[in-house]
Amino acid sequence: MVFEYTNEDNFENFLCFYVTKYPFAGRNEKGQTLAHKIAECGYEKVCKLIASCNKDVSKIQDNFGETFLHICAEKKLDSVCITALEANPNLAEIQNNAGDTFIHKSALAGNENVCVKAVQVRPSLIMKKNMLARTFLHCMRDKLSMIKCVDIYNQAQKANKGKEE
Repeated sequence: MVFEYTNEDNFENFLCFYVTKYPFAGRNEKGQTLAHKIAECGYEKVCKLIASCNKDVSKIQDNFGETFLHICAEKKLDSVCITALEANPNLAEIQNNAGDTFIHKSALAGNENVCVKAVQVRPSLIMKKNMLARTFLHCMRDKLSMIKCVDIYNQAQKANKGKEE
């Protein structure tokens, strides 16, 4: 079968279809799948489609424990990370070999919007620690002001109270 690509949308739809239909196909020497490579290239639109249409693809880890969402966080593809959080908040619990979630990676990249969304959908993430016993707020403090970190912490506390009531 030969595929003809008449425009960029057809190609993006094909990539999304292929990744969701054959999630483990074509792993490289690092254990990365096509979804990992698409994220590395920064194809935000395709990554967003993958994150919203197939939650299992978002769970596949490479040899370093990284999901494609870890890579999206490093590449500052905020809308992909937020889409993934909305589609399946459990994805934020997946840790790489260093214990970092994609929320830690977002914080290290200075992606404030992803961190705020994370505490809105899963307030318990505020206490999730990596191998160095650092929460994402510790990572975030390296990139943002302490005032911003306190603000995000307060939002998490409000979200927790709202869920308890």
